[in-house]
Amino acid sequence: VSRLKSGSRPVDGRQRRRSVTMAGRTVPRGGDDVWLLRAVRQLDFYPKTEQDVLRKSYGGGVASLAAVAFVAWLVYSESVAFVEPKTTTAIGVDQSPLDATMRINVDVTFHRIPCMQLHMDAVDDVGGTTLEMDKQVFKKGVLDTGEAYDRPANYCGPCYDADFVDDKGNKRCCNTCPELRKALLVFKGVKDFAPYAAKATVCHEGCRIAGYLQVP
Repeated sequence: VSRLKSGSRPVDGRQRRRSVTMAGRTVPRGGDDVWLLRAVRQLDFYPKTEQDVLRKSYGGGVASLAAVAFVAWLVYSESVAFVEPKTTTAIGVDQSPLDATMRINVDVTFHRIPCMQLHMDAVDDVGGTTLEMDKQVFKKGVLDTGEAYDRPANYCGPCYDADFVDDKGNKRCCNTCPELRKALLVFKGVKDFAPYAAKATVCHEGCRIAGYLQVP
Protein backbone atom coordinates (compact mmCIF):
# COMPACT_ATOMS: atom_id res chain seq x y z
CA VAL A 1 0.00 0.00 0.00
CA SER A 2 1.49 3.33 -1.04
CA ARG A 3 1.23 6.32 1.18
CA LEU A 4 -0.59 9.39 -0.16
CA LYS A 5 -0.08 12.94 1.00
CA SER A 6 -3.11 14.89 2.07
CA GLY A 7 -4.85 16.57 -0.86
CA SER A 8 -3.11 14.44 -3.51
CA ARG A 9 -4.79 12.06 -5.94
CA PRO A 10 -3.58 8.58 -6.80
CA VAL A 11 -1.99 8.28 -10.20
CA ASP A 12 -2.25 4.94 -11.95
CA GLY A 13 -0.05 3.48 -14.71
CA ARG A 14 -2.32 4.61 -17.53
CA GLN A 15 -2.06 8.26 -16.57
CA ARG A 16 1.75 7.95 -16.43
CA ARG A 17 1.85 6.48 -19.94
CA ARG A 18 -0.21 9.37 -21.30
CA SER A 19 2.48 11.92 -20.60
CA VAL A 20 5.18 13.01 -23.03
CA THR A 21 8.50 14.73 -22.53
CA MET A 22 8.97 17.93 -24.56
CA ALA A 23 11.78 20.49 -24.24
CA GLY A 24 12.99 18.88 -21.00
CA ARG A 25 9.64 19.03 -19.20
CA THR A 26 6.69 16.68 -18.97
CA VAL A 27 3.49 17.87 -20.61
CA PRO A 28 0.33 15.85 -19.94
CA ARG A 29 -1.74 14.80 -22.94
CA GLY A 30 -5.01 15.57 -21.28
CA GLY A 31 -7.13 18.68 -21.37
CA ASP A 32 -4.26 20.80 -20.00
CA ASP A 33 -2.39 20.79 -23.33
CA VAL A 34 -1.77 24.14 -24.93
CA TRP A 35 -3.71 24.75 -28.14
CA LEU A 36 -0.61 24.53 -30.37
CA LEU A 37 0.34 21.06 -29.10
CA ARG A 38 -3.25 19.94 -29.47
CA ALA A 39 -3.35 21.16 -33.08
CA VAL A 40 -0.07 19.43 -33.93
CA ARG A 41 -1.31 16.21 -32.38
CA GLN A 42 -4.43 16.30 -34.57
CA LEU A 43 -2.19 16.25 -37.66
CA ASP A 44 -0.70 12.86 -36.80
CA PHE A 45 -1.52 10.52 -39.71
CA TYR A 46 -0.27 7.45 -37.85
CA PRO A 47 -1.81 7.41 -34.38
CA LYS A 48 -0.08 5.17 -31.85
CA THR A 49 -1.78 2.58 -29.71
CA GLU A 50 -0.95 1.65 -26.14
CA GLN A 51 1.78 -0.97 -25.72
CA ASP A 52 -0.41 -3.33 -23.71
CA VAL A 53 -2.99 -3.66 -26.53
CA LEU A 54 -0.42 -4.77 -29.13
CA ARG A 55 -0.39 -8.46 -30.02
CA LYS A 56 2.02 -10.24 -32.34
CA SER A 57 0.89 -13.24 -34.37
CA TYR A 58 2.44 -15.95 -36.53
CA GLY A 59 0.60 -14.65 -39.57
CA GLY A 60 2.06 -11.19 -39.10
CA GLY A 61 5.57 -12.64 -38.78
CA VAL A 62 5.17 -14.65 -41.98
CA ALA A 63 3.88 -11.58 -43.80
CA SER A 64 6.82 -9.52 -42.54
CA LEU A 65 9.34 -12.14 -43.66
CA ALA A 66 7.67 -12.37 -47.06
CA ALA A 67 7.76 -8.58 -47.48
CA VAL A 68 11.46 -8.39 -46.53
CA ALA A 69 12.31 -11.27 -48.88
CA PHE A 70 10.39 -9.65 -51.75
CA VAL A 71 12.10 -6.28 -51.26
CA ALA A 72 15.53 -7.97 -51.10
CA TRP A 73 14.83 -9.92 -54.31
CA LEU A 74 13.56 -6.80 -56.05
CA VAL A 75 16.67 -4.79 -55.12
CA TYR A 76 18.95 -7.64 -56.23
CA SER A 77 17.21 -8.21 -59.57
CA GLU A 78 17.13 -4.50 -60.42
CA SER A 79 20.81 -4.14 -59.51
CA VAL A 80 21.75 -7.07 -61.76
CA ALA A 81 19.66 -5.68 -64.60
CA PHE A 82 21.38 -2.31 -64.23
CA VAL A 83 24.92 -3.71 -64.10
CA GLU A 84 24.48 -6.36 -66.80
CA PRO A 85 21.85 -5.18 -69.29
CA LYS A 86 20.59 -7.63 -71.87
CA THR A 87 21.19 -6.69 -75.52
CA THR A 88 18.73 -7.92 -78.12
CA THR A 89 19.52 -7.72 -81.83
CA ALA A 90 16.72 -7.71 -84.38
CA ILE A 91 17.04 -7.64 -88.16
CA GLY A 92 14.13 -6.64 -90.36
CA VAL A 93 13.57 -6.05 -94.05
CA ASP A 94 12.72 -2.52 -95.14
CA GLN A 95 9.36 -2.77 -96.88
CA SER A 96 9.36 0.76 -98.26
CA PRO A 97 9.52 1.21 -102.08
CA LEU A 98 12.97 1.57 -103.59
CA ASP A 99 12.06 4.86 -105.26
CA ALA A 100 10.66 6.44 -102.09
CA THR A 101 12.17 9.78 -101.14
CA MET A 102 12.15 11.91 -98.04
CA ARG A 103 11.63 15.65 -98.06
CA ILE A 104 13.99 17.75 -95.95
CA ASN A 105 13.14 21.42 -95.45
CA VAL A 106 16.15 23.72 -95.20
CA ASP A 107 16.47 27.35 -94.12
CA VAL A 108 20.01 28.20 -93.03
CA THR A 109 21.95 31.48 -93.06
CA PHE A 110 25.73 31.48 -93.40
CA HIS A 111 27.05 34.88 -92.43
CA ARG A 112 30.59 34.46 -93.77
CA ILE A 113 30.13 32.31 -96.90
CA PRO A 114 29.16 34.03 -100.17
CA CYS A 115 26.45 32.39 -102.23
CA MET A 116 28.85 31.77 -105.11
CA GLN A 117 30.88 29.46 -102.86
CA LEU A 118 27.93 27.64 -101.32
CA HIS A 119 26.28 24.51 -102.67
CA MET A 120 24.42 21.54 -101.19
CA ASP A 121 25.23 17.83 -101.44
CA ALA A 122 23.52 14.79 -99.92
CA VAL A 123 25.13 11.58 -98.65
CA ASP A 124 23.04 8.58 -97.52
CA ASP A 125 23.89 5.79 -95.09
CA VAL A 126 25.19 3.42 -97.75
CA GLY A 127 27.59 5.98 -99.17
CA GLY A 128 25.53 7.24 -102.10
CA THR A 129 26.25 10.88 -102.93
CA THR A 130 24.07 13.37 -104.75
CA LEU A 131 25.87 16.56 -105.75
CA GLU A 132 24.55 20.05 -106.43
CA MET A 133 21.06 19.57 -104.99
CA ASP A 134 20.08 23.17 -105.67
CA LYS A 135 16.99 22.67 -107.83
CA GLN A 136 14.43 23.17 -105.08
CA VAL A 137 16.38 25.71 -103.03
CA PHE A 138 17.17 29.37 -103.54
CA LYS A 139 20.19 31.32 -102.39
CA LYS A 140 19.95 34.90 -101.23
CA GLY A 141 22.89 37.10 -100.30
CA VAL A 142 22.82 38.74 -96.88
CA LEU A 143 25.15 41.11 -95.07
CA ASP A 144 26.34 40.59 -91.52
CA THR A 145 23.77 43.20 -90.48
CA GLY A 146 20.99 40.91 -91.69
CA GLU A 147 20.10 43.03 -94.74
CA ALA A 148 19.40 41.29 -98.04
CA TYR A 149 22.11 41.67 -100.64
CA ASP A 150 21.53 40.98 -104.34
CA ARG A 151 24.61 40.29 -106.43
CA PRO A 152 24.20 40.50 -110.21
CA ALA A 153 25.13 37.48 -112.30
CA ASN A 154 28.05 39.33 -113.94
CA TYR A 155 29.21 40.94 -110.72
CA CYS A 156 32.84 42.04 -110.58
CA GLY A 157 33.90 43.18 -107.14
CA PRO A 158 36.35 46.03 -106.72
CA CYS A 159 39.95 45.41 -105.72
CA TYR A 160 40.43 48.99 -104.46
CA ASP A 161 44.14 49.85 -104.66
CA ALA A 162 44.78 46.66 -106.64
CA ASP A 163 42.30 47.48 -109.43
CA PHE A 164 43.66 46.78 -112.89
CA VAL A 165 42.32 46.82 -116.45
CA ASP A 166 44.34 45.18 -119.23
CA ASP A 167 44.61 46.27 -122.85
CA LYS A 168 41.54 44.23 -123.80
CA GLY A 169 39.43 45.97 -121.19
CA ASN A 170 39.30 43.03 -118.84
CA LYS A 171 39.01 44.21 -115.28
CA ARG A 172 40.52 42.46 -112.29
CA CYS A 173 37.68 41.21 -110.06
CA CYS A 174 37.77 40.56 -106.33
CA ASN A 175 34.49 38.79 -105.65
CA THR A 176 35.44 37.30 -102.28
CA CYS A 177 37.31 38.52 -99.25
CA PRO A 178 40.26 36.09 -99.80
CA GLU A 179 40.57 37.26 -103.41
CA LEU A 180 40.70 40.89 -102.27
CA ARG A 181 43.30 40.11 -99.61
CA LYS A 182 45.46 38.22 -102.11
CA ALA A 183 45.24 40.96 -104.77
CA LEU A 184 46.26 43.70 -102.33
CA LEU A 185 49.12 41.62 -100.96
CA VAL A 186 50.51 40.38 -104.29
CA PHE A 187 50.09 43.46 -106.44
CA LYS A 188 50.37 46.26 -103.88
CA GLY A 189 52.20 44.67 -100.97
CA VAL A 190 49.44 45.63 -98.52
CA LYS A 191 49.87 43.77 -95.24
CA ASP A 192 47.39 45.72 -93.13
CA PHE A 193 44.15 44.37 -94.55
CA ALA A 194 41.85 45.56 -91.75
CA PRO A 195 40.92 48.97 -93.30
CA TYR A 196 39.96 47.30 -96.58
CA ALA A 197 38.02 44.51 -94.86
CA ALA A 198 35.99 47.08 -92.94
CA LYS A 199 34.69 48.79 -96.09
CA ALA A 200 34.61 45.89 -98.57
CA THR A 201 31.15 44.41 -99.03
CA VAL A 202 32.55 41.02 -100.02
CA CYS A 203 34.11 40.71 -96.55
CA HIS A 204 30.70 41.11 -94.90
CA GLU A 205 28.67 39.01 -97.29
CA GLY A 206 26.86 35.84 -96.32
CA CYS A 207 24.21 33.67 -97.86
CA ARG A 208 20.80 32.39 -96.89
CA ILE A 209 19.83 29.10 -98.47
CA ALA A 210 16.25 27.94 -98.12
CA GLY A 211 13.97 25.40 -99.76
CA TYR A 212 13.67 21.63 -99.63
CA LEU A 213 15.57 18.53 -100.71
CA GLN A 214 14.23 15.20 -101.94
CA VAL A 215 16.64 12.51 -100.79
CA PRO A 216 16.28 8.72 -101.23
